[in-house]
Amino acid sequence: MLLLMGLFQRLLLSSCLLSCTSAYINGQPKDIQVVGATSQEWISGIRNGGSSINYKVSVKVLTDRAIAFDSIWVSGRRLKIAIENDMNSADIKSAKNEVVDLKAFDYIKSPDDNEIEKPDTFREPPVKLHGDALIRYYLGSSANYISIPTITVLPPIYGQ
Repeated sequence: MLLLMGLFQRLLLSSCLLSCTSAYINGQPKDIQVVGATSQEWISGIRNGGSSINYKVSVKVLTDRAIAFDSIWVSGRRLKIAIENDMNSADIKSAKNEVVDLKAFDYIKSPDDNEIEKPDTFREPPVKLHGDALIRYYLGSSANYISIPTITVLPPIYGQ
């Protein structure tokens, strides 16, 4: 009887581990894959014109389900993230096997600080950060996270 209970516990534990990790491949979500990430400082060419750090993350969508990108945690800050060619939204209806470019802006200085959305300064990510940044995305109502191992820093851009 004890042998059967021990076998049952092991079977239950292994099925839980399989179901808990089935959403991941090699430690990364199976829904999306980070292809690359860059950051680049932008500095206005006019006095008191402002500056920002612009982040671009390219992800490959591996699911045919609707997906929505929400936030990126980078350098101790939480920033709103959106699709590069539609800065008002980060919802994707169907893009399986497509590479999507996501953008986020961390405004360092603005000529009119009332016009920009302020990031959540020094906000801890909801899960442990493994790498340079963390993205939160939704499949249905389920929040998911993917780490960005490395962000390549590009030379600054000086505006005109």
